[in-house]
Amino acid sequence: MWCFLTALTVLVVLGVAPTMASDDATQRVIGAGGVLYELHAGAYGDLFDGPALDGAAQVLALDVRRGDAVERLLVPGTESASAEVSASMIYDNGSETVYLLWEGLAGGVHPLLHLVTFGNDGFGVVSEITASPFSDKGHPQLAVTRESATASEAADRVTAHLAWWEQSGADVRPVYTPLVLDGVSSEWKVLLDLPTLLPAAESAAPVDPALGELLHIVPGRSTASALVAFVDAAHGRLATVEVEALPSALTGLANAVASHVRSLPDGVDVDTLLSEVTAIVEADGGDFHPATVAWLLVEVERLLRSEGPSASFALARKLGGHIIHIGYKVGSAGLVNPDADAIFAIGPSRTPLHHFKRSVVSIWELPAVGADPTLFASRDGGSAVLAWAAEGAVLYRETDGGGWTDVRTIELGAHLDRAAALEALQRRVLAR
Repeated sequence: MWCFLTALTVLVVLGVAPTMASDDATQRVIGAGGVLYELHAGAYGDLFDGPALDGAAQVLALDVRRGDAVERLLVPGTESASAEVSASMIYDNGSETVYLLWEGLAGGVHPLLHLVTFGNDGFGVVSEITASPFSDKGHPQLAVTRESATASEAADRVTAHLAWWEQSGADVRPVYTPLVLDGVSSEWKVLLDLPTLLPAAESAAPVDPALGELLHIVPGRSTASALVAFVDAAHGRLATVEVEALPSALTGLANAVASHVRSLPDGVDVDTLLSEVTAIVEADGGDFHPATVAWLLVEVERLLRSEGPSASFALARKLGGHIIHIGYKVGSAGLVNPDADAIFAIGPSRTPLHHFKRSVVSIWELPAVGADPTLFASRDGGSAVLAWAAEGAVLYRETDGGGWTDVRTIELGAHLDRAAALEALQRRVLAR
């Protein structure tokens, strides 16, 4: 099921993968035990022997190198009659899993994004990411996050964070979606239009729509957050948004309370409701600090007494949402009062599977840059760099308070190529 919202999400990024076109250099990552994974894109006939597919078919191949032994595998989902482009690959140490993301052109015409994992048991199920096969897409980026399981949870929560741009006519829009990889949540996809997260612009200063293709995902400030940088081309702005997954235990507690209240007849008196809800919070709140449980109960009582005897379904919805918002405030040391639309959920409306919180960190007016720039952002979202190629050099501008520096130059030569210069700039901004 698809849900279209104007909100955003993410968690701690374990890896961020660059993308590669089919004619780019091979991507490589090193896994546990020194296993080397190499991702190749090209014609089937160039990558594999045998007549299994049309030799001209564009496919992806994953090489798994263990010492001198090499196994080449056809990436599932790329064997169909489509062109596979803009592939990216990262490795998650926690699960010893490779994540592969690519854009496939179904029938050579309709763009779709696909995600698949490769682990000790081989390839997983291929997930189709995008909703519309008719809009042009590009620059897909992938980040994977992992949150350690609490005492009441069976497994870590792993989420793939995906960003890309979609084009409809002349309008290029950066898009984001989280994909919780628990075998259930990935069926509920939330597609997020990034510029709609921003406050209204004081004045419109549109720039080249192609700049709307600029995206960057970096680790956030905490183990449950990540940072997405993007361009709002319609208003000439570059922005960063921090996204955070709320604890699974908080979602579970809110669902338990809401489910119980829905099972009650309408108009139950407040004292009875409070007693039953208190029992659930105390029983299911074992993952929380006792002070957190106490504050939750105070706020629940306040809501129940202000609402009075109510229709059970309406009250259940309010109670569940109230617990999520109060829990988030407690987790932020009471310093954050989230907007009603700043927190959203993945999953069925009555029993959400996961909740996320988003916040805009920085907004800058987009400066003048050269052709085909690259965007980097810091982990706190307070700094960014725009870099582009010139003859024998890489030029760049970086944020300086609320503005931008003048254009600066990195000279290239035998000692330094373009890729190394860009890597140095990325490391610089990540260190800020």
